[in-house]
Amino acid sequence: MDKLADQDLDYLHISVGGFWNGLIHEDNNQTSRVVMFHERVGGRVPVMGVGMLRTPDEVMKAFEIGVPLIALGRELIMEPQWYKNIPYTKQDGTF
Repeated sequence: MDKLADQDLDYLHISVGGFWNGLIHEDNNQTSRVVMFHERVGGRVPVMGVGMLRTPDEVMKAFEIGVPLIALGRELIMEPQWYKNIPYTKQDGTF
């Protein structure tokens, strides 16, 4: 992770199945892996988190913890106008 963060990257995309899931091999540490990456390397390279964020509230919660970039995949495939579910979306589709 540190070697990647020290490269000249625009961002580091962390796709872990579930944004809020903790470490697979440590039952006692359920800190989000995306959050762990962000805390470790976010000062060197922006972290993009992805993984089963389905509602605007879930996405906003992810932003509120400091992860600067969020990717939506399945949600936009199932609902291309997903962004319109965000209550503060302007008429032109911007935030």
